[in-house]
Amino acid sequence: MTNAPRIDFTLLGALVHTHKALRQRGDRELARHGLRVGQDLVLLRLADGPLSQAQLAERLRVEPATASIMVRRLARAGLVERRADAADARVTRVGLTAKGRALEAPVRRVWAGLDRSLAAGLAPAEVRALKSLLAKVRQNLESRRPNDAERTPHAARAR
Repeated sequence: MTNAPRIDFTLLGALVHTHKALRQRGDRELARHGLRVGQDLVLLRLADGPLSQAQLAERLRVEPATASIMVRRLARAGLVERRADAADARVTRVGLTAKGRALEAPVRRVWAGLDRSLAAGLAPAEVRALKSLLAKVRQNLESRRPNDAERTPHAARAR
């Protein structure tokens, strides 16, 4: 047994538990509109106009294969359509159908409600501080800089 703190007392544990609660609440709210968490992001990203599947994957910060699966499911539901790009037939563009566009406003209302729930009981300055701190945490994760806790004894010896 190590001296590491229990997961419940770590920053990671706090974020995992918060994410699970948000995902469960989001799933409940979105299910009323026939959607699942993640599909809402696709609809919101496409609300400004069609994107290539590669652009969509990049903006969603997912692998192209993941975006492809999401698009396929939304196309089967009649919410998006795929078309060859007029200038380059190798590129597939994805856009909202009328049925998908009709879900934009309800999805935005779900997001607004979730945002209000997240901020309930927090002062505006606390919300700003939390957003700033979360941006720093995200940057830490995206930079992939190893910190002392991530270095293995082997990696430390190799230096």
